[in-house]
Amino acid sequence: MAIEDGAPRPDGDLIIATLAGDEEAFALLVKRHRPPLLEMACRILGQREEAEDVLQEVFMSVHVHLHRFRGEA
Repeated sequence: MAIEDGAPRPDGDLIIATLAGDEEAFALLVKRHRPPLLEMACRILGQREEAEDVLQEVFMSVHVHLHRFRGEA
C-alpha cells in the first residue's frame, strides 16, 4: 500500500482507509509500528512472549477504538 510515487502512505491516510473498511491499511499500520513497540514492551516486561501478548491486545484495542482517534496527538 504505497502511494503512486512509491513513498509510504502517511499514518493519517492509513487510519482513514482503515475506518473505511480497508483491513490492509490496518495491517500496514501494525507492520510499521509493531517492531519499536515490541522492543519497548520487551524492555518493560522482560519477557518477549508476554510482550507479544500485550502488544496483540493493544492492537486489538486500537482497531476497536480507532473511530475515536482525533489526530491531535
